[in-house]
Amino acid sequence: MRDLIRKILKESVDYEIVKRTVTKQLDKKVKSGEVPSLNFDYLQKIGLGNFEDEIRQIYLDFVGGEEEAFKLFKKYLEGKVINDVDLRNIGHNVHPQDKYEFQIIRIYNPDYKGKRIIGSNEELEFSFKLIDGEFLTDDGVLSIEEMQDERYDGFWNEITEVMQIEVDDFVLVTANDFGLDFGWASSEWTL
Repeated sequence: MRDLIRKILKESVDYEIVKRTVTKQLDKKVKSGEVPSLNFDYLQKIGLGNFEDEIRQIYLDFVGGEEEAFKLFKKYLEGKVINDVDLRNIGHNVHPQDKYEFQIIRIYNPDYKGKRIIGSNEELEFSFKLIDGEFLTDDGVLSIEEMQDERYDGFWNEITEVMQIEVDDFVLVTANDFGLDFGWASSEWTL
């Protein structure tokens, strides 16, 4: 019985530490004028990785629920410019000589339907455009304009598929930092 009581007390203390740490991080962002979001990489580094569900709930309570979290996510992401460095920061192995920028144009989901149940993965739909870029090819580093030459069609198709996966991953990671759990992303390129 004593062991059970010790375990319950330890879990209670651990939760309070997690709540204090996460709330402090969120308060700091709000006070500096930033949109409050989580940083799961940072929380993992400081040893709170085992509390992901609790952290997500603390965040959702902080912002007023999943609908508010989705509004903040949408506000934060629409119009945001992301680049190759952002993709490296979430763990993608982008070639060091490839440099490019995208802009998230629009999130199509009108709202967030809330907690998913097994088998009902909610899909995040959005559009983006490639603003600028240079890519390493067998002919050296080429700009987007230079890659419009038909001799690079095969290479261009390959890198656009990879870039779309990378942008989808970035958007899903960002959604997670807003406490949202989408099953997958479906994106489309715009001009």
